[in-house]
Amino acid sequence: MKKFNMVIFKLFALFLLLTPSLAGADVYTKLLLHADRTGSSIVDSSVTLHSVTVNGDATQSADESKFGGMSAKFDGDGDFLEIGAHPDFAFGTGSFTIEFWIYLNSTNAYEAMVSTYGGTSPSFIARRNNNGTQWSFYDDIGSDHVGGTVILDKWTHYAVTREANTARMFIDGSLVTSWTDTNNYTSNPLKIGASHATASFFTDGFIDELRISNIARWTSNFNNALPTAPYLPSDDDTTPPVITLVGNASEAVEQGAVYTDDGATATDDRGGVITANIIITGLPVDTNTPGSYTITYNLSDAAGNAAAPVTRTVTVTSNDPPVISVIPSAVTLEAGATYDLIPNDIVGVSAVDTEDGDLTSSIFRGGAVLPLNTLVVGSQVISYNVSDTAGKAAVQKSRTVTIVDTTAPVCTAPAVLATGTVTTVVFGNATATDIVGVTSITNNAPISGFPVGTTVVTFTATDAAGNK
Repeated sequence: MKKFNMVIFKLFALFLLLTPSLAGADVYTKLLLHADRTGSSIVDSSVTLHSVTVNGDATQSADESKFGGMSAKFDGDGDFLEIGAHPDFAFGTGSFTIEFWIYLNSTNAYEAMVSTYGGTSPSFIARRNNNGTQWSFYDDIGSDHVGGTVILDKWTHYAVTREANTARMFIDGSLVTSWTDTNNYTSNPLKIGASHATASFFTDGFIDELRISNIARWTSNFNNALPTAPYLPSDDDTTPPVITLVGNASEAVEQGAVYTDDGATATDDRGGVITANIIITGLPVDTNTPGSYTITYNLSDAAGNAAAPVTRTVTVTSNDPPVISVIPSAVTLEAGATYDLIPNDIVGVSAVDTEDGDLTSSIFRGGAVLPLNTLVVGSQVISYNVSDTAGKAAVQKSRTVTIVDTTAPVCTAPAVLATGTVTTVVFGNATATDIVGVTSITNNAPISGFPVGTTVVTFTATDAAGNK
């Protein structure tokens, strides 16, 4: 069984060798050297597949190995690897990680492991310090950042990361120093096992599992989670990263104002903090045009697992108040009629706001009291007001209800008046009714007396509107 397992392992290793683009290369990996092939030909297993030039007697050796049975060997006398200038190593002001396992044979000052020094500034050297007893990261603007103790004849994991202008050095997963790094690193040739344009300060020892990435893979101690195997494909990573919105999911800004987005953060179970890789769509918000805008935050991890998108809605308000519509704005009623624009006198009345939409149900009615007294001739004014959620009040609108009386009263004369002489005629009282009220009843009986014979007397009732 042990022999069978060894065969499987060798077949798997052969598969990785034949497919270098898969061997530990996630989307953030810009260089990956396993250095576990026979001979001096060293292959880059990143997606870019950089061409590696071998100088001196640098080779791959089984004398020492952290993983895979072999490592890159340098004898300290003119041995180094070189990769031509490439945008992959032009970190600019962005995030990066430089990491490798190193096994040193001797104490040499300024012994360089990985370097872009000697080309266009700024550049860097991952190295030992001036007496060879401590680890160092040097940038050519004159800063030498030192931490940790160099121990010979022992595999040590060296890593330098930068995120958000903070650089950190980790030795065997423990943070040994940090500093502010605002360098705009440019594209220069990359040397492994030496530094400077003419090559010097050579490494005397072995380097294994060298990886350069364009993210900060660690920002805190990881000494309890040091790599325990070669960097293999991330096919077993099926857990997506998580995006967390900073601030509110809904925001409102007035037209013409400046909108500043609070952004989001992202974490991954393997990649750690990967906020810098969030892809944001929907910015900038056009605050000159009222409306609703959606900002979307997307992200995938190194294995291609997509996070659930997170969105924020930004409403640009117009600063305009609501608008009230009253149709009809004037109504004429006959006295005594029923005012039929009810209930609540809201028929034909509406209110609309650009942001809040229909505010009809929020209208406040004032003025004349309902139900209207239609027995009172004249005008009665009903007012309508409303405000939006921003407190902006609409221009008050009103409806005028005019009560008119055009109906004459009904007058009833006595059935039989009277009989008598010309000077002694007496007749009964007439009656009259009106919806509003009778103001007078008159008749045309002769003032000086009735003549002999039949005389017709006419009674006339008059209301307040003058209707007879």
